[in-house]
Amino acid sequence: MATDKETLCDLGKRIVESISSQIRDLSEESPLGARLAKQKDKSNLVEDQVAQTATTSIAKEFIDDPHIKNILIMDAWHVVEDFSAEKIKKLVLIGLTLGVKVLGDKDSREGVFVIVDSIDGSNNLRPWVTPTPCISTAVAVGSLGNLKEQPGLSAIDVSVVSEVFHKSQYYAIRGGGAFFEGWGRLESSPEERLEKAIVGVDTDVQGQRFTPLKERLNPLLGKIACKRRLGSSILDFCKVASGEYDAFISCGGRMILSDVAPSKIIVEEAGGIFEEHPLDGRKTAQDDILQRIILGGEHHLVGEAKFNIVASGNRGIHQAITSELGPY
Repeated sequence: MATDKETLCDLGKRIVESISSQIRDLSEESPLGARLAKQKDKSNLVEDQVAQTATTSIAKEFIDDPHIKNILIMDAWHVVEDFSAEKIKKLVLIGLTLGVKVLGDKDSREGVFVIVDSIDGSNNLRPWVTPTPCISTAVAVGSLGNLKEQPGLSAIDVSVVSEVFHKSQYYAIRGGGAFFEGWGRLESSPEERLEKAIVGVDTDVQGQRFTPLKERLNPLLGKIACKRRLGSSILDFCKVASGEYDAFISCGGRMILSDVAPSKIIVEEAGGIFEEHPLDGRKTAQDDILQRIILGGEHHLVGEAKFNIVASGNRGIHQAITSELGPY
């Protein structure tokens, strides 16, 4: 039996709030800081000022360490452990550094899967203090029972995205809409003209990988009105859902499951188009990826499955952009 979507949304919000608050509070007195003190020399720890002025190079070192990301995720789970024990028998946690972990009753056929991106946009954490770096924490949540009929990304029922230092939150419930906390329901852009379009573009590749990307994007970039990039791809996708971007494009083969899973439902529930293309050309990479990871044991797909994405506010602008980009 599937867990109701309100419970899944509550779970998602608790997890992102726990991770976000720990990132904001990277001090020795914080729960995370106390654990880090056992691994690092005390003099290297960031100070309380970080809670107000973001982060320093040592904080970036912590955040870039896969072990630290796992601490953030597992501590978040402990925060909601009592909550879930009453309502959820089995939890499957999925993340790039975490892999796939099963908590609770491992033999239960009922339960929930949670795809976690603890920190998206870590390159925005500079080696010097900055006021509010643009990073996000995101989860996508669904019932394990969904995977029988919907083995791919359509099994996701809920997505929650926290903009960490701005303390804002996007969320979506399948069939119920996408929302910005404190604002209300989101609606994607109705703009269909390329010459008026504001488009987010991910060009975060270097060397030999950049040349073919540049050649593919140049015809389009010369026609759109404005180019944008926040540095957190998940937040860039949220800007499509909110109507602040008319589209967001990532064609450098960088997007992985934890980027795609929380973003897709938010864009689609806001009325937009989210089209993902697996790099290996296999349609099954998107049609049954969650079933293969969770039920089939293909855990390597969590990090190895890569996607190109075009997310658009409406069908008209989507067709105009994909026509310029050409075949995948």
